Amino acid sequence: MVRSAPADFLERRPAPDEWSPREVLGHLLYVERLLRDRVAAVVADAQDTPMPKGAPAPPPAAPNASLAEWRRERGETLAWLLTLGPAELERASMSPRFGRITAREQIDEWAYHDLDHLRQLLAAIETDLYPRIGGYRRLYPPPFPAAPSADDRQLPPASVHVGSD
Repeated sequence: MVRSAPADFLERRPAPDEWSPREVLGHLLYVERLLRDRVAAVVADAQDTPMPKGAPAPPPAAPNASLAEWRRERGETLAWLLTLGPAELERASMSPRFGRITAREQIDEWAYHDLDHLRQLLAAIETDLYPRIGGYRRLYPPPFPAAPSADDRQLPPASVHVGSD
C-alpha cells in the first residue's frame, strides 16, 4: 500500500487533526523501538518497578524508509518475543497513568496500537476516495469528520434502495 502510493498522498493529512501516512509510519517505527525496550526492561527488572520512559520521538523519515526499517525491526521483535516464557510475560512494571502492567498486557496493547494506526492509514485512503463515490456515500460514514458526509447537498436523490446493489 505504501510503496505504490503517490508521494503527495503520503504527505497529506486526511483531516486537520489527523496524521499523514508518513507521520503514522514514523510513529510506528518509533513505538516499535520504544515498546520493545519497555518490554525488555519489564522482563529483566525486579517486579513492579517504574515503567521505563522513552526518549522523545524523532521527526518521521521518508515513508518507504520508515516502512523498510519498521519491517526489519518488527522481524527482530517477533523473533525475540517468541523467546519469552510464561513467567517473563507475567512480570510487571508500574505505570503512573495506568497502574500495574504486565509484559503480556503491554504486548497485547502494542498489537492493538498497531491495528489502530492501520485503521488510520486505511481511513486516509478512504478520505481520498470518499468524495468520488457519488451516491454510494449513503452506504458509508465519512472516514473522518472533515470528509464530505452523505448529507452533502451535491448528492443526487436516491431513486432505488441502495441495499439492493
